[in-house]
Amino acid sequence: MRAQPAEMRQAIPALGDMVKLVEWGEMAVAAITLVPGTDFAPVLSQLPGGGCMLPHWGFVHTGRLTITLADGTTETVQAGDVYYMPPGHTGVATDQDTTYVEFSLREPFVALMGALSKIIGG
Repeated sequence: MRAQPAEMRQAIPALGDMVKLVEWGEMAVAAITLVPGTDFAPVLSQLPGGGCMLPHWGFVHTGRLTITLADGTTETVQAGDVYYMPPGHTGVATDQDTTYVEFSLREPFVALMGALSKIIGG
């Protein structure tokens, strides 16, 4: 199986093509494009626990993300890095356009996208 981002559905319609999604078996794959300064914390803070409570695995294609973990520590992932984000994280794109691919468990990820759509209004 394969997919180009143009073939994937919008995960959060109000955000347009920022988060594109395809579901395969038990996995969800998101192709994400962020502009500099995109900060997930204000939206994720409205979820139970104040952050994303799902684990994610991914690969940064371009740019950088600074991830804040539940314990307050931060880590920056950049182009070429593979990563794991444990539950309880937030993140912000740093000083350049950032694209990455993220892998998550399908059911909880789709539920998360639904909850974020309600918060954002889309």
